[in-house]
Amino acid sequence: MPITPLIPRTDLESFPKVQKSIDHLESLLAEIRNLSLSEDLTEKINTEIDLLNNTPSNELKNAIAKRQQKIVNLLVKEGEIIPKHYFRDLWKGSGVSLGLVIGVAIGGILDKMGMMALGLPIGIALGSVYGNTLDQKAEKEGRQLNWKV
Repeated sequence: MPITPLIPRTDLESFPKVQKSIDHLESLLAEIRNLSLSEDLTEKINTEIDLLNNTPSNELKNAIAKRQQKIVNLLVKEGEIIPKHYFRDLWKGSGVSLGLVIGVAIGGILDKMGMMALGLPIGIALGSVYGNTLDQKAEKEGRQLNWKV
C-alpha cells in the first residue's frame, strides 16, 4: 500500500511558515516512501495524512506539527526507524538530570553547592556522546532516515 500524498493547498501561498512546515512534512513522506514498511504501519501513517488532508486551512499549522510528530513516533515505535540525531536529542535531555546528580555529588564533596552547576555540562556531554553512539549504530543498521526533526 503506497503512502497517501498530501493534498496541495493554494490558499496558503501567503503564509510562508505554514508552507515551510508542509515542505518539511513532504520531505519526511518522501523518505518514508523509499522504505518498505508493513501494511499496518503504512495504514496508520495514511490515517494521519488523511486527517491532515481533512484539516481546515486555519488550523493547519498546529495540525502539521501534531501529525508529523505522530508519524515519527509511529516510525520509531513500530518500524524501529529513527530520524537523524533522534537519540542524541533524546539522551541530551536525560543527560541534564544525570548532570544534576553529578553536580550535587561534586557540591556535596567540596561542600560548595554552587558547584552543582558544574554537573550540567558534564551530563549534557555524556548524554550527547551516548546518543551519538546510538545514532551511529542505527545508521550502520540502516534504520536511520535522511531527515531531521
